[in-house]
Amino acid sequence: MKYVAIIALIVAAVVCSQLLFEFYDWNQKQSCASSGGRNCGGGATPINR
Repeated sequence: MKYVAIIALIVAAVVCSQLLFEFYDWNQKQSCASSGGRNCGGGATPINR
């Protein structure tokens, strides 16, 4: 039972760290966009002629 708890704790730590990295990236994009920045990581918009 101890091993299952340890494995669950490790999995939870990995999942939480991934969520924190995603939130950090999202927060940087929001800060860039709200300050009027360009090329904030939203990807290129194709121009059709």
